[in-house]
Amino acid sequence: MGERFEEKQAEAGGDAGLAELKLALSCRPHHCRPGYLFTLRVTNVGDDPVCVRFPTSQQFDIIVQSAEGAPLWSWSADRAFLQMVSDRELLPGESAVYEVYWDGRLTDGSRFAGGRYRATAHFLGQTVGHVPPATVELVVGDRRFAAGEQLL
Repeated sequence: MGERFEEKQAEAGGDAGLAELKLALSCRPHHCRPGYLFTLRVTNVGDDPVCVRFPTSQQFDIIVQSAEGAPLWSWSADRAFLQMVSDRELLPGESAVYEVYWDGRLTDGSRFAGGRYRATAHFLGQTVGHVPPATVELVVGDRRFAAGEQLL
């Protein structure tokens, strides 16, 4: 019997009339090793180019929380980022795509158990308007996370 999985996706858009960026976050099992692959897509849905400024080399973050909101893992937790300003222009219809592999270990090194979780992507680029985060709900079977775990 194959693994049952339904890809989870969420979208969030920016303030109307300002920088028109849409965030789309999806999560699916990794195709060749245990864990998940998060894909964050930031798309300029407006008619004009959007200039995005990053105050550091970190351009996004993905945070996994318990159903109650307790932080369990974040992509940036064990990384260092350069203190440098950079700009990126997104033309109308253009997307910036970020992929993150997560092996299912929590920040403290333990594995997460079955249950409900929220994964939230934050785009850290500064624009004229506010870009809200995109969140997906993850539901994991009642066994501990392992190769072949079901995400329902």
